[in-house]
Amino acid sequence: MGLPGLGVAVIATAKLAALETRILAASLDDVLRLELLAIIDDIGLQLALLNYTAAIAGVDDLLDTVHAEAGLGMDNLWRAERDLVNDAGDIDGQANSLRFSLLRLQ
Repeated sequence: MGLPGLGVAVIATAKLAALETRILAASLDDVLRLELLAIIDDIGLQLALLNYTAAIAGVDDLLDTVHAEAGLGMDNLWRAERDLVNDAGDIDGQANSLRFSLLRLQ
């Protein structure tokens, strides 16, 4: 058997990478993109250091930024037809999923 939580740590790392990819694909101005990517880098550092409390705080910071920019600097429209881009909603969902995994690790 492996170390407890190792699978969750691998999942959290994969979720962080997917979140970074989603931010890179989003329709954002460069300043906002760089701000979000800086937060992602810090979350990754805290995850590598096994500082899950700080990593969760980083996710919360990311979520606060996304919520503040939704509808302003970030698209946040959704329809059942899936013909609109919902960058804020997608990033929010992925960040909350990462947060859940980090809470499991804590």
